[in-house]
Amino acid sequence: MLNNISTRKKLMFFPALFIINIIIAGIIFSHFNGKVNHDVKVQISTEEFIQDLLKGRISVYQFLRISNEQRAQKVRDDFNNLDKSVKELQSMLVEQNNIDLTNKILKLSSEYIEDFDKFSENRIQDYKNGISKESAEDKRLVLTMRETATDLEKELEKINKSAIELKEEANSTLTTVLLVLAIISSIIFILFSIALSSLIVNTLNHFKDGLLSFFSFLNRESKDVKPLEAKGRDEFAQMANLVNENIIKINEGLKKDNEAVEDALKIVEKAKLGYLDVQLTTQANNPQLLQLSEALNSMLRNIKRNTDSISTVLKEFSNYKFTSKVDSSGVEGDMKEFIENVNF
Repeated sequence: MLNNISTRKKLMFFPALFIINIIIAGIIFSHFNGKVNHDVKVQISTEEFIQDLLKGRISVYQFLRISNEQRAQKVRDDFNNLDKSVKELQSMLVEQNNIDLTNKILKLSSEYIEDFDKFSENRIQDYKNGISKESAEDKRLVLTMRETATDLEKELEKINKSAIELKEEANSTLTTVLLVLAIISSIIFILFSIALSSLIVNTLNHFKDGLLSFFSFLNRESKDVKPLEAKGRDEFAQMANLVNENIIKINEGLKKDNEAVEDALKIVEKAKLGYLDVQLTTQANNPQLLQLSEALNSMLRNIKRNTDSISTVLKEFSNYKFTSKVDSSGVEGDMKEFIENVNF
């Protein structure tokens, strides 16, 4: 598959993978960081609930010292603020367990205020009447309120503990996911680097082997040449195809040249035996060989023409006709001397 992708695109995979990795890491961090921040807010809110409960109980103790409607209302306001804060937090919660805890806290707070209203009504009336001693009913209500407040405090501690655990879990999950992402990304980087480097090295080795085979053929060290391996559509495959096209052209040209040389050797052998009516007909590919072939054919034609002329004159001499002469124009060297001797 990598063979069909250009080398440029293969190399672009590394920055692309890095960018994708950064984007994924950013998305993961944003998600879990938001969850951590949410859990931190929940934790802070639950800690404030405990403080609000403490304020409410302090207001109750102040009411016990001086029992009047103003201080009773202060207790109600403190617990109303607690209920309001709990309801605001409840709208933010996702965990069903924490939602159930807030419902229980609201229920206990409502029970506490309900008992306080009964107690405060009796206590304010007794305080106005100068009665400082609590009745049996008041003592029962105070005991019930104390138990309710204790349960309420326990539930607040539970939701606070749950918020802390969720925050730590989110932090741990964030660390784990980022670590896994880093490991997976590193493995992908390493595997792709190995695959890409192996592909490039193997392609270069095949390219080198093909070129060595071709050079061996050019140097007459081998009789045939194998084409370069060209797989895919990358730059190496394109170069291999280009080299293969030229190998085919050069190979065909060399074969034509070899055939022309073999034909020339046969012509020379015939000429050595005395056959001058021969011509080199095989077309060479090499311009120099082609020029040499034409020169050889021209030489054979000239020698043939001169020998034919000499043969004609000699035949006439045999018939006692000594008037004919061989034309020596354009002839030099030994052939000219031979013609002049015949003409004499």
